[in-house]
Amino acid sequence: TELIAMGHAGHAQVWDIDEERLLRHFCLEEECDEVFKHLKEKGHERPEDFDGRLDMANRLRSLSNDSVKSSDWWGAMMFALGALHCLDFSKGKQTLQSEQQQKEANEAVVRVL
Repeated sequence: TELIAMGHAGHAQVWDIDEERLLRHFCLEEECDEVFKHLKEKGHERPEDFDGRLDMANRLRSLSNDSVKSSDWWGAMMFALGALHCLDFSKGKQTLQSEQQQKEANEAVVRVL
């Protein structure tokens, strides 16, 4: 689904409201695929509902912190990026969230970063 909006200087911008951008901000596509593979191998599948995604993001952040404590830097990075993947809501999904949910998601992103 696309949304056209007027940008700076009157230029039209096309937004894909179903596109998730947060993880792709930090990773190339191949690296994103590696994150998805790591999560699947560890038995983590991202839920669709808001509460499930927030809960999984918090669990993955905790696993990332545990990985840091054991000097597993790669695992720490994969779990942290997995947490961001859980918090990566498309514009379309964000518009359906309450203000409280948006606040909780933003705070969770800050804790991961």
